[in-house]
Amino acid sequence: MAILKQTTTSAGDSFTPEIAKQDIGIQPPKLAPSPAFMLMFHPNRWKVVSGVIQPRFGRLKLQAGVNRVREVKGRFVVGEAKAHYERRGFQMIPFDVEGEGESYLRKPEGTAAHVLKWKRTYSGTSATTWDHEGYGEFIGLLREKGIVTDPPLHILQHLHNEVSDALGKAQDLARTNPSALKRVDLYRADLEAVEAEIEKQTKKTKPKKSKSITPKIKAD
Repeated sequence: MAILKQTTTSAGDSFTPEIAKQDIGIQPPKLAPSPAFMLMFHPNRWKVVSGVIQPRFGRLKLQAGVNRVREVKGRFVVGEAKAHYERRGFQMIPFDVEGEGESYLRKPEGTAAHVLKWKRTYSGTSATTWDHEGYGEFIGLLREKGIVTDPPLHILQHLHNEVSDALGKAQDLARTNPSALKRVDLYRADLEAVEAEIEKQTKKTKPKKSKSITPKIKAD
């Protein structure tokens, strides 16, 4: 039988493979491709988020063949689409509404995605966060310029009912689940925002005067 001889480790046995250095640079965000779009405002579409009453904007996708949008020599033609949506009560929000050279839309470098500029994206991940404060300022600017009108009272009343309902459910849940307390605070802030807006709109709305009339009925 052959006898195996044990070898000893010496300094000459150590080996380190050579690894080529590779500069991969900053990785782009991992976002799914999405077409550019224009924001559309409708006076009856509103929501409340993080204590801020906001329009529930529609989006006109700038994609040839979709929603009456055409593309000619690399430029989008939206006249037909604009007329179609305006007949339904929508109003297009210009890209440069904040000033010349500005746009509410951005295309993160290295991606084929188009997002609102308040959506924060991060290198090498699909994670995103939202700049609530900056977006709230944008809504305030639109209302200040008269591009976005004040929410109607009947819509505010509907929002009030929705938020009150959600708050009640969150409070019930918080009795047995303390982690729901954060949700209670959020809904409470939303409700306060809606109530403040209702009070503001109520003061601005003057009741219309009317005369009582008695139609004349001819006797048979």
